Amino acid sequence: WLIFFILTLVVLYTFSRSGVIALGFSILALLILSIYFGFLKKVVPLIVILVLTSAVVFVSDRTPKSLLDRARSVFSTSEKSTIAHRLLLSGEIELFLQNPILGVGYGGFSEKFRATDYGAEHLKIDHNPQIRLPAHSVWFEALTETGLVGIIPYSIFMISVLIYLFKFIKQTSNRIIKPYCIGIFSGIVGVLAGGLFYSYNLELFWFIIFLGILFPLSVKVLFKEKLIFEEKIASE
Repeated sequence: WLIFFILTLVVLYTFSRSGVIALGFSILALLILSIYFGFLKKVVPLIVILVLTSAVVFVSDRTPKSLLDRARSVFSTSEKSTIAHRLLLSGEIELFLQNPILGVGYGGFSEKFRATDYGAEHLKIDHNPQIRLPAHSVWFEALTETGLVGIIPYSIFMISVLIYLFKFIKQTSNRIIKPYCIGIFSGIVGVLAGGLFYSYNLELFWFIIFLGILFPLSVKVLFKEKLIFEEKIASE
């Protein structure tokens, strides 16, 4: 838990909006599911960490590196990063509306975006036209580049992974396996939420998504082979 507390502070002080969103949604999902499935005692340290982290956030407001100021900058029209993200989002919506069915083509976002008025405005902030611009959103990237043909099955797949994992959590009575599945579920929720404003390293992104499928499948095989047991296992 000490390591978790330190890493939480590290995420906060990276000033990464998507990182904070991912962390926040992961913790929220973890708390809700842990309480719902009867693991309240296991998350008491997490609640303590949240209280300590909140104290750090408010204390930081009295320093030059204020976390609250960083949070407020999300709505600041003078913050270059905020303006850049707003232009990207606006450009993505415009490109989707122009190509709603098939999108602009896989990998074609950067060129198409730079050809828009939003791309011209973005160039005033990022002055290097040779850099390939990422969509900065796993959701809007799929929406813009593949249109409805891509985003619909993409969304169905992501939701199906969460539903499959949640059903497994409800079905298993193994009190050791269940918390691991809750952790994986919470991590996926965080990654998908943070992905609204960030394009991940795809190897890591798809690893955690497929972990949500392969972990329960592996456990089911172990149950079937009686290498582990479905009922509660007492820790030695």
